[in-house]
Amino acid sequence: MTTGKTRFAAIAVVVAVAVMAVAAPVAAQVEKKVQPWFQATAGFGTYGMGTVNEDIGGFNDYYGTDVSEIKSGMGLGAGVGCDLFGSLRVGFHYQRLFAKGEEETRDYAVKFEMPANVLFLSVEFLPKMTSSVQLGIGASGGAVIESGRIVLGTAESIGFINITGSGTYVDVHASLDLPLGKVFTLTEVAGYRYAVISDVKMNDEPALTADGQPYEIDYSGLILAASLRVRI
Repeated sequence: MTTGKTRFAAIAVVVAVAVMAVAAPVAAQVEKKVQPWFQATAGFGTYGMGTVNEDIGGFNDYYGTDVSEIKSGMGLGAGVGCDLFGSLRVGFHYQRLFAKGEEETRDYAVKFEMPANVLFLSVEFLPKMTSSVQLGIGASGGAVIESGRIVLGTAESIGFINITGSGTYVDVHASLDLPLGKVFTLTEVAGYRYAVISDVKMNDEPALTADGQPYEIDYSGLILAASLRVRI
């Protein structure tokens, strides 16, 4: 009886070793084919803002103020995704775009605060490289959502005009991955985005320009960003 149990245990060990020997390469291949990650991103971009800057110019001419135009701004965000088969990267991202034109004096403050939230999906092609540095080329698509306001304040009072709206976000970009060990990767991105909001509302009323055209908030322009990606 003891001999039978010993023989069974020996066979079980051999089978377990054989399964592990077969499973290890398979698991390694699966891990190599699908690599999840999350990342934090900081960037800078130029903005179109033609309609907004015309509005600022008209405000300055009428009231004799010197509110600065909005031409560029920072962006902060985060994303999650995965690398597939070592040649394709897909991700879902959130980004907060910052944009402001303002003038503050001892007597008054005028602020055109135009931040926006961006939600988008990205796809990148990663060609095979002979070094650890990885190049990529990709595109993204999603939505840009306005959450701005115009602030008009004096020593006696302050007023707000709330600005809302949404539009399409699209970008094309190139990326450069610089590995920082086995877990972290620094990714540099450069590209161009199209992001225009044309259904703008101010205090829940449709916004129009002085000549009756739809008011637009344009975040289109060049983008430069850096991301710290963490492999999960």
